Amino acid sequence: MRGFGMIDKGKVDWIELAEPKLVRETDAIIKITGVAFCTSDIHLVESGIMPSMKGHVIGHEAIGIVDKVGSQVHDFKSGDRVVVHDFSPNYGDLTSQAGMANYSPNSSRTTNPNLDGLFTEKVLFERADSGLAHIPDNVTDTQALMVADMVPTALTGIDFLDIKFGETVLVIGIGPVGLIGVEGAAIDGAGKIIAVGSRPATKQVAREYGANVIIDYHDGPIVDQVLAANNNQKVDKVLVAGGNNSVIMDAFNLTRNGGKIANLTLFTVPEISIPTSPSVGDVAYRTLSLNAGRLYLEQLLSLISYGRIHPENIVTRAYHGFDKIPDSFTYMANKGSDVIKSIVLY
Repeated sequence: MRGFGMIDKGKVDWIELAEPKLVRETDAIIKITGVAFCTSDIHLVESGIMPSMKGHVIGHEAIGIVDKVGSQVHDFKSGDRVVVHDFSPNYGDLTSQAGMANYSPNSSRTTNPNLDGLFTEKVLFERADSGLAHIPDNVTDTQALMVADMVPTALTGIDFLDIKFGETVLVIGIGPVGLIGVEGAAIDGAGKIIAVGSRPATKQVAREYGANVIIDYHDGPIVDQVLAANNNQKVDKVLVAGGNNSVIMDAFNLTRNGGKIANLTLFTVPEISIPTSPSVGDVAYRTLSLNAGRLYLEQLLSLISYGRIHPENIVTRAYHGFDKIPDSFTYMANKGSDVIKSIVLY
């Protein structure tokens, strides 16, 4: 069995693996049928900031078919279509019981040295009943793949913002996550939605998802452009899904008193400046990881099933066949003007 992994900093290739076996009776073996590359996969390989990934299969977005289950798996059986993602929450852990399942020890494949990533043929998935998610029959593989990361990451941020009907929402960064954030803000009741991005493909999808104003950061400072587009008024809520090291300060400078900022961006610098002056006002800020767990993922799949959101619009390239995984990686790494998200179905 093969998997696609990080050989060294900046280098990826196929890795030979043993077929996975059940370890605990609460686990499942999943035959992977589709994967999606995340921008973070590219960053982690190029930067080498996680040395533990060396020699390991990468990837945290996949769908599959249940192959085998342990005797204590009650809600999944062989043949079920499922979303397979990075987290398998341990609800016996106090961190999970406090509502932070994605931070419970060893819940993440990426940081668990005993588990490889998902860009392979079969995987062991721990605590299947807690982390796998049933895919409705009318949800396509392409749509379901976006629920492995892009949709829950974006909508976790939208959930925190607690958008009220008619509020003005600013989305900074309209890559895949930011675009889902635009659509999430629209269905959550936002009035004006201002989106910041530069690539033509992402601007088009942002408009389809409900953005009323598109700002290109190449045209001048974000703060000046947003204020000009909003009658010199600050916005109610800000979703940060991209940008440089000054973007958090920009968000604070653009958020009204009593507003909220949700940051979904993984910065590669150790510190980001935020204002501490009382003049900034009462602004709530959080840096968020995606909400984990079967319940949340299946709720998001129901949004797709009933036509509330359309995440397939962010997929700009679909490859077919397991051997096409390197091509998908290269496509995402090159980041052309038409690139938003690539997937591989096999």
